[in-house]
Amino acid sequence: MQFAAYNDSISVNRYNTKYMAIVDLDEFIVPVEHNSILDFINDLQSKSRRKIAAIGMSWLIHGFNGHKEKQEGLLTELYPKCEYSSVSSETVKSIVNPRSILKVYNPHYALHVIGSKIVNSEGKPMHGPYTKPSHNKIRVNHYYTKSYEEHVSRINKGKADGNTGAKVLEYSPDLYSVDIDEPIKKYIPMLKEKMK
Repeated sequence: MQFAAYNDSISVNRYNTKYMAIVDLDEFIVPVEHNSILDFINDLQSKSRRKIAAIGMSWLIHGFNGHKEKQEGLLTELYPKCEYSSVSSETVKSIVNPRSILKVYNPHYALHVIGSKIVNSEGKPMHGPYTKPSHNKIRVNHYYTKSYEEHVSRINKGKADGNTGAKVLEYSPDLYSVDIDEPIKKYIPMLKEKMK
């Protein structure tokens, strides 16, 4: 039902919103150079000669961070380590202009009207759900595993897009947990304040 939900949301909101992000609940968009997602989009759009239909943002995978059991608290604090060099960083999630979308057929990419301008976070042309990884301007933190306990539970439920074949990863405390995610730290106090 994942694609049905995406396409329904695009249809319902096509003329009610300027931009939509196609992300999952375990994915957080993190502006790095700007203070907000909209500031990033407006800056990128101002440098473009044509209206941008979609922006592909590189994934930044966060792993176990040494946690075997489920933890209580904010993901951003519990899982501060990631892996910048992960091959998964080539995968993108998108911010789109819903008026340009014909159909969402992939959780990482949509079919757009012919001639739509689709770029990566650096403003370079992009074709398909992969691009050269870039985490300097904006990225999508994907809290892929959380704890080992949560990872096993999620895999056993099956994938939301209906594809099969996902396997439980072998536990390693350092899996996708070798680099510190500094940019997310500035958002933690704001998030805590909004949660009060």
